[in-house]
Amino acid sequence: MAEKVLSIEIGPHLTKVVETERKSTNVVYNAFYFATPEDTFENGNVKSNPKFKLRLDEGLKERGIKTKKVIFVIQATNIGNKEEVMPKMKDSKIKEYINTNAGTFFPNSGDSYKFTYRNNGINEDGQVRAQLFAIPKNIIKGYETLAEFCNLTLTDIELVENGIAKVIRENYPVGTTISINVESICTYLTIVKGGDIMLQRMIPFGIDEALLALQEGNLLGNNLSFDEVFEKACSTECFYKRFDGDDTEDEIKDVATEEVRYVIGNLTRFIDYYMSQHSDEDIDKVIISGLATYLKGFPSLLANELNRELVLADNTVLRDVANKNNVANLGIYLSALSSAANADNTVIESSKGKKGLSFDKSDLVKADDDFSVAKKVIIGASIIALVLIIAGIGLKVFFNIRKDNINDEISSLQEAKEINDKYQKAKANYDVAANIDKLSSVANDAFLNLLGEMESALPSDVVVTAIDADSDAVTVDVASNSKASIAAFVSSFRTFNSVNVSDTIDIKSTTNDVGLTQYTATIKCTYKTESTN
Repeated sequence: MAEKVLSIEIGPHLTKVVETERKSTNVVYNAFYFATPEDTFENGNVKSNPKFKLRLDEGLKERGIKTKKVIFVIQATNIGNKEEVMPKMKDSKIKEYINTNAGTFFPNSGDSYKFTYRNNGINEDGQVRAQLFAIPKNIIKGYETLAEFCNLTLTDIELVENGIAKVIRENYPVGTTISINVESICTYLTIVKGGDIMLQRMIPFGIDEALLALQEGNLLGNNLSFDEVFEKACSTECFYKRFDGDDTEDEIKDVATEEVRYVIGNLTRFIDYYMSQHSDEDIDKVIISGLATYLKGFPSLLANELNRELVLADNTVLRDVANKNNVANLGIYLSALSSAANADNTVIESSKGKKGLSFDKSDLVKADDDFSVAKKVIIGASIIALVLIIAGIGLKVFFNIRKDNINDEISSLQEAKEINDKYQKAKANYDVAANIDKLSSVANDAFLNLLGEMESALPSDVVVTAIDADSDAVTVDVASNSKASIAAFVSSFRTFNSVNVSDTIDIKSTTNDVGLTQYTATIKCTYKTESTN
């Protein structure tokens, strides 16, 4: 008999629960969602909240669900994620190879992370394309503790992007398929060609911003809870058909449409980048899933801005699912359902019959001597979640800084890793920008050269928070928790071959209420010409 499991995906405002079968997306016994209590979720970290247990127990009891085995599904922006190419080898050897070289793949990771991978396929040279993930152990521990607190047996922890990748690969082994999964705080873009993952990106924003704006403005009703706003938005037209608006102005549409501009803009850029590299390909399907699927008007807005026809997951990958209790809007639960089916390369190997997780410490890379002692600090806010967007000559390049409050003690190693992780994302987006720039009629070689020099000189603990560029000059804003690092980067700027630094640079500092100091600097420069070289 197939093993029943609960697949639970906790978000900051909504929690999704699916009763299904492990290693299968063919059956759904039950599915429901409920409002996540406050102080339960913070960017992937969870707490054992009595209110959460109460709401979960009530939902399970109401539907007669007695299953006790659980898989938790993570959506978080602080998980290290990158693709690496490695020699062809058996899957059983890939994990060992990754653990041996984890310090190279994820510098400054120390011993605070669990490393796992997904096999994306084989490249033209016969090498393995492995998607690597570094998951903070404090996130894993939080889910372990929560499972015990809720009297559940934790059998696995899975990532949203892995589950989505698996189900799309299996359902569409031929042609090119795009999956867009818009969740609470993250949006996942997956492009599959011939069963291989060609591109996967996580955008660190989801649909929550739009729903929170509608809630705070009481635009769908006074004093509504978040889940009430979500349900109202599923029946009320909340989005224009395009960003340039319709003939009739509407406050609800003004607010909600503006809040999803960032998400849709990045989806457009990533897809355009992929198509610039594969111009001879046709896209067979674009599938939409997640919480945003049923927000009235959102699929139409997304389809019009992408200039592509969208199909719902309900009518494609979930079409043949045995829906035992006729769960409505099944596409909401695709990430949780598909994660339960992701049997290969699981994030955690749990002990059968035991609650919680067992860890093999040999799976973790030993920390360098400088990081062997964990240094804990309590911080009220952690800045630095950035995405670099470059649209070409004359356009402003900017980073959006997401402020995430962290209420528990976290190690300084995690902070260092997050800074490095954001830098890696910025580097990836620079690669996107370079390819977009090749398509433009006017190229700015000096600007691209500057980005290349910045990439080489940027320390891992310095973050570029904004770039304002035109055809003559560039202004770069940087931030760091280390004055020495930011000073070193400023000094290296003066040695660049692409620009002249035009002003004296002052390093400023600010200290928050808990004593954490951040240093910032603004670098103003002009492009070098033949006469200034």
